[in-house]
Amino acid sequence: MKTLTRVFFLLLATGPVSWALAQDSTPQPGPASTSGVMAGVDPRVTEVNNRLLEQVARIKEGVKSGSLTRETAKPLGQQVKAIRTQEKAFFAQNGKRELTDDQLTQLNQSLNDNSKAIFAAKHGGAAPAASTDTTSASTTTTTSTSTATSSSSDPDSDSSN
Repeated sequence: MKTLTRVFFLLLATGPVSWALAQDSTPQPGPASTSGVMAGVDPRVTEVNNRLLEQVARIKEGVKSGSLTRETAKPLGQQVKAIRTQEKAFFAQNGKRELTDDQLTQLNQSLNDNSKAIFAAKHGGAAPAASTDTTSASTTTTTSTSTATSSSSDPDSDSSN
C-alpha cells in the first residue's frame, strides 16, 4: 500500500498542470488566444497524465470497494509508475516536455494494456467486452450495399470500473 500511496502522490504532484488544463477551454477574445491550449504545453502530455491519474483512481477505488486486494493492486500501481517513468524518459530524450507521435502511441498502448489489466483484476479475471470496431467495412450484394461503422472507446472511460 505504501508503494501505491507513493505512486498516487507522485502523480498527484504532476497533476495540478493536468487539472489546470482540464478547465474550460473556451478561447478568450484577443490576439493572445491559443484556441484553448496553454502556450508551451503539449496536449498529448496532458492526455497521458490524465489517463495515469484516472488509472490510479480506479486502483484506489478498487481497493476501497474490496474488488481489489492490496496484493493485486500493487503490481497495477507499479505499472502506472513504470509508464510515468517511461514518459519522463521520453521528455529527457526530447529535451523538452513534449511527446512524438511514436512515443504517444507507445504510452497509449501501455495505458490501454494496464487499463485492461485493472478491469480484469477488478472483475475476477474477466476481460472487458470485445470491441466491435470496424473501419468502414463494406459489403456489396446484388440488391444493396451496407456499411458498418462504430466508434472506438477508451478503455479508461468505462465508469463502471
